[in-house]
Amino acid sequence: MTTRWDTWISRQMPSDTPPPIDAAPPSGGELSQWLPLAWGTYRALFQWTTPSAQTTSANAGLLRAVRAVNLFAAAEVPVERRHMVVVASGAATPCLLEDTAFGRHHGLPADVGNPNRALIEALQREGVVVMACLQAWHGQGFADMAALADVEWAQSGMTVGIALQNAGFALVTV
Repeated sequence: MTTRWDTWISRQMPSDTPPPIDAAPPSGGELSQWLPLAWGTYRALFQWTTPSAQTTSANAGLLRAVRAVNLFAAAEVPVERRHMVVVASGAATPCLLEDTAFGRHHGLPADVGNPNRALIEALQREGVVVMACLQAWHGQGFADMAALADVEWAQSGMTVGIALQNAGFALVTV
């Protein structure tokens, strides 16, 4: 049995409603384009391992997850039908340190906060679950450091990733 690809997406103009998270580039709203169906239910697992290029700027991998949330919103997919999980591991792990620990880890002045915090909080407001891999957290020496508020703990990014893919979550590496 084959499934036509156009039963999952439709050609239309995206919503002109402002994006829920004001940080990602615009979606090209002036063109008719293929979009996810607004009535569909979508499950995405963002395996976030991208290292930060600069410690004072938001992480590029995190920005890709933000862009996905904004694009699904532009397709008018309601929050209740967007099941998204971001799991940080590897080089992305320090991005989840709370402000003071982030500054200390990167040798920054005390008044410089974690540049990823605002985006992580915005993702959480949009219903996205943000997790840290405990294997990476401990392996990188963060056991005694605090994480940003409401970050969930994954036994490991690998085992949670496998479990969520088995549950139908599409893997997106960022």
